[in-house]
Amino acid sequence: AAELLSLAGRYSDLLSVLNRQLASLLVTDNIDERTFWRDAATNFHSTYLAQGQTHVLQVLEADRNLSLGNTFQMLLNLMVFFDRCNASNWESAWQLIDGISLLPKDEHEITSKVEMFNSLSFSIQEVFHHVLFQAMQSLYHLHNQLKSSLSTIHQGSNSSTGTIQQRLYELRNRGRMLVTFAGMI
Repeated sequence: AAELLSLAGRYSDLLSVLNRQLASLLVTDNIDERTFWRDAATNFHSTYLAQGQTHVLQVLEADRNLSLGNTFQMLLNLMVFFDRCNASNWESAWQLIDGISLLPKDEHEITSKVEMFNSLSFSIQEVFHHVLFQAMQSLYHLHNQLKSSLSTIHQGSNSSTGTIQQRLYELRNRGRMLVTFAGMI
């Protein structure tokens, strides 16, 4: 069906299908179906959207459906985020989720991120609790890795210890902000 929609130039309908499928498969045990839809979405993105201002974007703009493209891009990023979490690649997962600016970086951003959450498509809002859970898992694992590295550092390297202590504090602070943010959405 997705290929027919693409051939017919019905990009709004196609992105609606892709968005629905990607959102439903962010967290699933059905790896084959998830891989199929992720690959289909990635192929569509690289063929029709990666070059910037394309015919697809012009059609979406004419249909007043640019938000479908934004949702699609966000879901692709979230797919990669969940893939990294599933592979226990916590640093890379955290860098990605932090880079797409869904979550507050400091306490001054909490209110604006709540507003941003409320403007997200329903398909993303519906699975956002999984995003928050995996983001917290990433922070937890990063914190544990740093904490265990702290115990292996020799007593003589105070500058390394101070740097690690600072990073541990930052990770705990981000965790607190995530909890506050989760309580507000």
